[in-house]
Amino acid sequence: GEQMVQAFPVEKDMFAIILSDLPEDEQKVVRLKCHQIMDMMDNFMQLYVYIGAGEKHESFLELKEAYSEAERAIGYSFITEGSKIHFYNEHNHDEEIYPPEVERLMDSICLEVEKGNRSVVEKLFQELSQLQKAYHCSNHVIKNTGIYLQGRCRRILADLERSIYEITG
Repeated sequence: GEQMVQAFPVEKDMFAIILSDLPEDEQKVVRLKCHQIMDMMDNFMQLYVYIGAGEKHESFLELKEAYSEAERAIGYSFITEGSKIHFYNEHNHDEEIYPPEVERLMDSICLEVEKGNRSVVEKLFQELSQLQKAYHCSNHVIKNTGIYLQGRCRRILADLERSIYEITG
């Protein structure tokens, strides 16, 4: 509507929209517009859309911060299944929530990988995923967990003089 100042592509499958002069109940208005966009994309264009929104800012000088907030908000789509629209202020802003149980599970996963217990590894990985969802870990923390596990598994394979390509094809 008339609140849209600018819309522009950021990446191949990502667009940013700058809004201005929003009413007091801006989150309600933005949420309604987001649902309209998603309905159009889902029903007419057959595209699956996630939307992240940053907090309200007063100056274009804060545009980078607003974009970062929207990017973090959309990252919660990775761990939540209930909504495809996420507002930055709906979530814990602490990027590094790392439950202590995660360390224990990562060590257990790596130990079972060394033993070759695939079914146990799959079970522990599911447990790790559910734990991270329960703690509402950010996508940043989840990605770091995956990178850590991949690195450890590559070292295990290197010690066995095997490569990931030999194991996975």
